[in-house]
Amino acid sequence: MTAPGDPLALFHAEEQALTRDPPTLLSRASRAHLCAMPDMTPRMQIRAYRATDHGEWQRLRRALWPGETPEAELADMAAWLARPNTEVLVAERPDGAGLAGFAEVGMRAYADGCETSPVAYLEGWYVDADVRRQGVGAALVRGAEAWARGQGFRELASDTHLDNTVSQQAHRALGFEEVDRVVEYRKML
Repeated sequence: MTAPGDPLALFHAEEQALTRDPPTLLSRASRAHLCAMPDMTPRMQIRAYRATDHGEWQRLRRALWPGETPEAELADMAAWLARPNTEVLVAERPDGAGLAGFAEVGMRAYADGCETSPVAYLEGWYVDADVRRQGVGAALVRGAEAWARGQGFRELASDTHLDNTVSQQAHRALGFEEVDRVVEYRKML
């Protein structure tokens, strides 16, 4: 549960309201169909990172960004935690056996395609393979959205690689709209 004044409180209140009162945008037939489906979503708590999560957060980051050296990874994690206007959200497994995913959200001065500045930015987002397509990633993004709203942001931006079509589909399914495609270059001097 969140403490009073915690930006995630809005997320949990919205989640509870949706559970009690399904959105009216769904037709009765759609709601009946959803109610008839077995609930396969694991009950994972989405919460802010704690120091005791460090090893699991590192494991998840390694899975998302496998090319990073352990030293660079630890330095990046420390730098992320030291930055103002950032949050690490984690999905805690219901059996207490560690974490199942994380989202890193922070502030950027601007983001391509956004109308406001500064903007909240979903810098990293990962869910373990054994719990994918069960709502865990969506819950992490909803938590990031709640954090961003609590910080006063009006937009949440993100990115993914051109060849990561699964991530592109997940972004679209959660309401993100594609605003640009880019190929980046560099030249050694």
